Amino acid sequence: MAWALLSLQSTHWAAGQNQPVFESQVVVVQFESAVALQQGVAKSGLEAFDRAAAPYGVTVIERAFPFLDFVQPTAKTARNLSALRRTYYVRYDADEAPTTVANTLFAVPEVVFAEPVIINRLFRPDVLVDPNDPFYSQQSYLQHLRLPQAWDTAKGEDGTPPAVIAIVDGGSDWRHEDLEANVWTNAGEIADNGLDDDGNGFIDDVHGVNFANDDASDNDPTGLPATPNNAAHGTMVAGAAGAVTNNGTGMAGAAWNADLMHINAGCKDSDGQLCYGYDGLLYAAANGADVINASWGGGVTGANLALVAQILDFVTDSGALVVAASGNDGLNIDETPYFPSSYPRVLSVGATEKDSRSKASYSNYGKTVNVFVPGNDIVGTYPGNQYALAEGTSLSAPLVAGVAALVKTNAPGLSPDELREQLRLTSESIDAVNPQYSGQLGRGYVNAESSLQASAHPAVRVKRWGASPVIGNGFVVPGEEVTV
Repeated sequence: MAWALLSLQSTHWAAGQNQPVFESQVVVVQFESAVALQQGVAKSGLEAFDRAAAPYGVTVIERAFPFLDFVQPTAKTARNLSALRRTYYVRYDADEAPTTVANTLFAVPEVVFAEPVIINRLFRPDVLVDPNDPFYSQQSYLQHLRLPQAWDTAKGEDGTPPAVIAIVDGGSDWRHEDLEANVWTNAGEIADNGLDDDGNGFIDDVHGVNFANDDASDNDPTGLPATPNNAAHGTMVAGAAGAVTNNGTGMAGAAWNADLMHINAGCKDSDGQLCYGYDGLLYAAANGADVINASWGGGVTGANLALVAQILDFVTDSGALVVAASGNDGLNIDETPYFPSSYPRVLSVGATEKDSRSKASYSNYGKTVNVFVPGNDIVGTYPGNQYALAEGTSLSAPLVAGVAALVKTNAPGLSPDELREQLRLTSESIDAVNPQYSGQLGRGYVNAESSLQASAHPAVRVKRWGASPVIGNGFVVPGEEVTV
């Protein structure tokens, strides 16, 4: 077929976009362990809760993550798994802000936390040129990352099981000519028989899952026609991470031969937004992903961090490393955090120029951004067997996810925390090239070849911490004196 590189037309998001965006007329509530609720009721049966909720016209109380009932706990995941199973969406019809409803329900004794439901946004690419050169020659960033040298060590071939990368995004064209051979297949599921053959809570999730279509019987993870930008974004991200390499077609993916688990976590009608990003992370972890790419995020207030932290800890303790884009607003995200990228157990990725180690002007930065790779003029697969050039941390993150998959293939025994630190510690400082950002560019530029070798330095990071006493909602507040 004839190939063409498309240019993508959109604009950078404004800096203010890091503020939380909440779904209307719903809050998420986690109850104490002694509380057991029936599914799909309008009243909980708890006197204090139902009294507090009554003014808002609650229509239904439903499990947030019912598929977690099919997940077996481990010593590491049991605590968070139990908590997530006690988490419910409370939907109401009153014209009241979710923050107000959440604050009211949080005061109920049986409630652990009550929070608005965050809607995340995709970090969409900006306008680029339309070159006509052969695709691999356009991917000079693969050389800069020393990926060809890394491929000499690890490819996921010759009987070596490839790592599984989950693409949690707006859906993707997994049948694309340069993606289909690397698609993940759920070995326990029989295609198109309308049954949940493997008992994981999903029907016909053969190559992933679709949260966005509101159809539990149709889990084809392809992007929806109503949200074409989401579909294009997810397809491009998938290609950057794991397009089939060395097949004489299209482009080279960073991971060479990883299996791609496609997860449509978009919104049914809102292009550019993800309504089910954290559901997608949970599905990926529960179904065996080694690396999860999240080229999306959003602002999270302290009051919203409880659920996010539980999910990210559960995902990591289940064996999956989350690799997340840091965002395209040119902000110091130590001061204005994005999640999931700002969470300590996530590998956060910033962007440089294509052929230099200069920070890309749009890339977020800060001590909480762990590593940097090129983000400009990145080739990606595009729906309809096409290819596109794009820029942004959305395309930087899957390059790192691909490197992480190579390291995991080469050293399958690494835990997600060890895998994250291996990539961090083998990166190369770029402070000298970016003196105005010195000390705010994480460990620097990823070196794929070095990441496959033993690190010469131990990784020392804070794994968890606590403070006592903490009042109010369980978080330290300004002016409060605590013992850490």
